[in-house]
Amino acid sequence: MNHRESCILITGSARRLGMALAEALAARGAALALHYHRSQADAERLARRLETTARQVWLFQADLRRPEDQEKLAQQVMSHCGQLSGIVNGASIYDRTPLTALDRNAWEETLSVNLSAAVWLSVILGREMKRAGHGSIVQIGDWSVHRPYPDYLAYTVSKGGLETATLALARELAPEVRVNMVALGPILLPDGSGPEYEARVKRAVPLGRLGGPAAFVEAVLYLLGDTSFCTGTVLTVDGGRSLV
Repeated sequence: MNHRESCILITGSARRLGMALAEALAARGAALALHYHRSQADAERLARRLETTARQVWLFQADLRRPEDQEKLAQQVMSHCGQLSGIVNGASIYDRTPLTALDRNAWEETLSVNLSAAVWLSVILGREMKRAGHGSIVQIGDWSVHRPYPDYLAYTVSKGGLETATLALARELAPEVRVNMVALGPILLPDGSGPEYEARVKRAVPLGRLGGPAAFVEAVLYLLGDTSFCTGTVLTVDGGRSLV
């Protein structure tokens, strides 16, 4: 993918890994459609920074728990961005939901954002990219779907479903559009994590460290790029965490 001729949608772009990816793509001259939900101030600061390097930057607010907002975001991206060439579905709910406290609202919200929104954006925009003759979609998954953590039933099911959807969409949208997943391990710690938790995480990783944003960005850029001969691939970026 020639980033200077590309327009890429990133959901959940205002903070953390989404922000790091937006910065990397902007530095390569891409046009960016940046989605945010509540982090308006962060998104606006990011957009101002990126305007000096990105070809163009658009900001779109949407509550991806709502089907109508999923549809609205897709339509806005198509209206503003012209020929979309890539999607990175990074928006995600990662809430601890012990079985004793799990309710239908938490379940449905998590699946709406982590699974349904990612799938429907891929379907609606993927059809447009297929008609245009090219495109790449990268879903953001989690290594733990095959070895679930306790107390994360809704999250784990949503990411497991997204992994299956990645494979199915890769078949549906081929050969014009490639669809892949980056399954993340300990790249960044949750906000508010302390040194004891960080040390415990590092002990559980064969490489003995956190991946950091650069590991995530490198994996996504590879799967977005035209030189990638991958579709229906789940690229695990976890420092070997899934081995132990």
